Amino acid sequence: MGYDYFPTETGKYVTYKVDSIVYDDFYIPVKIDTFSFLIKEVIDAELEKSANKKTLRVVRFIKKNDTTDWEINKATMHQLTTTTAERVEDNQRYIKLIFPPAENKTWNGNAYNTMGEQKYKYKNVNKKIELNTFTFDTTLTVIQQDEENLIEKFYIEEKYASGVGLIYKKITSLKTEVNGNIKSGFDVTYTITQFGKE
Repeated sequence: MGYDYFPTETGKYVTYKVDSIVYDDFYIPVKIDTFSFLIKEVIDAELEKSANKKTLRVVRFIKKNDTTDWEINKATMHQLTTTTAERVEDNQRYIKLIFPPAENKTWNGNAYNTMGEQKYKYKNVNKKIELNTFTFDTTLTVIQQDEENLIEKFYIEEKYASGVGLIYKKITSLKTEVNGNIKSGFDVTYTITQFGKE
């Protein structure tokens, strides 16, 4: 059914290196800044469990680099049902996955929140990939947004690995000139660096 793409075992964690590029058009020429930091997400506790639903608290930690200590950033909530995997971020609930996953299958990721409809789509379901120093035998990709015209580009992609969860995320939000030069916006990637159980 694909439930292993959204782990629910307490103590499981994943760490990510986050790299971002920010384009600021307040400056002429456009100022480009780069930032990097680390995030760790830990399944902290099981809040609810029934035959059809499991609710979990996930705690996010953040640190600037390998030599600094982890600091609690925020807590979020994951919920796994027989048909969906959901995540609550900043009081908005998103349907991250639907079950069973299938190539090109689509759904409204914003069906349970107050934001407008957003069509999510499965790609490369159950594919083996290499990412960073890891080889993941069973992964899938969710395209959450893919819109582009002469002056704007919006793209959001997430990759999940069976038994691990989210392993990669890319968010692009750019405003461009007609000639293709970037005016403003940002490009952020989350890439897995470690996973396991505490």
